[in-house]
Amino acid sequence: MNARTNKVQIVPEFPPLNTEKEQEIILQALDKLQKGQKIKVDFTEDTTFENVQSYFTEQDYHIVHFTGHGVNRNGKGYLVFESEDRTARLIGNKTLADLFSNMGIKLVVLSSCGY
Repeated sequence: MNARTNKVQIVPEFPPLNTEKEQEIILQALDKLQKGQKIKVDFTEDTTFENVQSYFTEQDYHIVHFTGHGVNRNGKGYLVFESEDRTARLIGNKTLADLFSNMGIKLVVLSSCGY
């Protein structure tokens, strides 16, 4: 990996979805860029919100692709992350926007379904 390599963080879902196919499609689409060291793709394994935050503070990512569940409560949208006690934790758009903007993320892809 060189200084011009863009880093992509993939944040899988909680509760589990069948995302293996989506991950495979992403890796196939980015294969040439990875081989040319233009991009490096990481997959998050522990998807508590605290762990996701630490991924962004420990390394510099340029792109985030979130695949998971979303909910609408009282007209506001939330993404569903896993809590330390393995229950659902709703994270609102302001919290996410603050996290991503403070970390210098350039592109965020949110792929969520109703839960």
